[in-house]
Amino acid sequence: MTGLGDRLPLIQGPAPPKGDTDLIKAGWTRRFQADENRAKEARELYESMGLEVKIVPLAPTEFASACGTCPQTAAKGSFLVYTRKRDRSTSHNTT
Repeated sequence: MTGLGDRLPLIQGPAPPKGDTDLIKAGWTRRFQADENRAKEARELYESMGLEVKIVPLAPTEFASACGTCPQTAAKGSFLVYTRKRDRSTSHNTT
């Protein structure tokens, strides 16, 4: 028996934005890219799970140079959602 990946061709495209290395070094995990409404929903969900949430606007400079001018459009209204375990000494809301 083969998996689905064995039957579908791999499409190589530009790498997704890598996210903020300073946030990652500070213990944040990049979860996904979202529009404003999905980011707000994600905040509620992750906070209900006891995680800190940071939502940052997606910058066009976070895309690879091979992406050309597409990042200018893709970044408009897009956000990166980060989470990390809540430190008991930190405040409840982080943005």
